Amino acid sequence: MFAVSEHSASKSVTINFKKLLVKECDYNMVDRLVEKYHYLGEKDFRSGYCYSLCEKANQSFGDLTAIGKTLGGLVWHGVSVPNTVVGAFGLDRDDQEGMFELGRFVLITEANQKNVASFFLSKSIKMLQKKTKVRALITYADSEHHKGTLYKACNFKYYGLTDPKTDFFDERGKRIERGEVKSMRGQWLPRSRKHRYMIVFDKNLNIKWREQPYIKNNNSTETSPDSLWNSLWS
Repeated sequence: MFAVSEHSASKSVTINFKKLLVKECDYNMVDRLVEKYHYLGEKDFRSGYCYSLCEKANQSFGDLTAIGKTLGGLVWHGVSVPNTVVGAFGLDRDDQEGMFELGRFVLITEANQKNVASFFLSKSIKMLQKKTKVRALITYADSEHHKGTLYKACNFKYYGLTDPKTDFFDERGKRIERGEVKSMRGQWLPRSRKHRYMIVFDKNLNIKWREQPYIKNNNSTETSPDSLWNSLWS
């Protein structure tokens, strides 16, 4: 889930792409960034392969690269709902090897500039592929917050919205995620639907989801997919 607005890029500091570095990091670093800059705040998320986007410091120490400011963080983990592989590929729900989902993606405000997000995401994908077997990557964009233009820029295909669902909210307005609600006072309300994006590397997978045209977004901070993808992956 992407966090920073796709519609307004920060103009206070110009990002120098030659100084950007994507590296592995621990869960706590991503968690701190999410709490401060992501719309989901302190809501828990799964651990997995964590990466950070940093600026290289001006000084260096021998063969070591000195790290300056941290600009963003993300985590790739296994699919959150096992039945996702059933609906997407017709696989058994336990056949999840090499299937990953983007659990969190966050940039600090000043890093919300043209192509920074797609630079970070595409580099993390390349690093993930070197680390483990990757058959497919799935990510979602909450329709209440953004359209997923970042994923289009990184050559993910668009597969429409998730199915409509409802959540139960008690009389205080708190969503009840688990347990019996039959005797509780409250109401069922529609849950915001998510845009589904996926990129498949295993050509033996049979995609069951129906690909759909990308959503138009004329105010994006990301460029067209093919030219960006080719330049970042060279």
